[in-house]
Amino acid sequence: VTDIDWSPLHRELFLSTYHMPHSTGSASPLSKGSSAVAAVAPNGTLSSSLTPRSGELLSDGLALVWSLSMTNRPEHVFTCGSPVTTGRFHPTESTLVLGGCESGQLVVWDIRGGRLPVQKSALTTVLGASTKSHTHPICSMEIIEGGLGLVSASTEGRVNYWSLGNLRE
Repeated sequence: VTDIDWSPLHRELFLSTYHMPHSTGSASPLSKGSSAVAAVAPNGTLSSSLTPRSGELLSDGLALVWSLSMTNRPEHVFTCGSPVTTGRFHPTESTLVLGGCESGQLVVWDIRGGRLPVQKSALTTVLGASTKSHTHPICSMEIIEGGLGLVSASTEGRVNYWSLGNLRE
């Protein structure tokens, strides 16, 4: 578990983000999918809610919304192409969940939109002073301005302000 957050609107829900580095010596977790999924469902007993749906790829980016009334499986499952290092519920839009990734990318999931992100920040792979997005893992983020903005910090020492209306800029 890399981060947790309680829903500000539904007090019985909490978000947990996951990342488990791949083990180079063992192929067992990879044979069932991502190592993050294997860590959430140990002993090879994948919950049916964690099993990939038709056309979905497994990744190590995993964010789960859990309900205190449903302890045997997550209520919502979100995935992305990079391990999720931090996550937050949107303070006013109950269907939105935000994540910061090891790749430096920010993602937004919508419960109504399925498991994949509905919005992503630009993915920057070239290091340099001219880039405005993160090039290292996001280690912290806070939603501000009543849910219109987001401030993120990464391990490269950069702090960015984002408009949630457009994460591409």
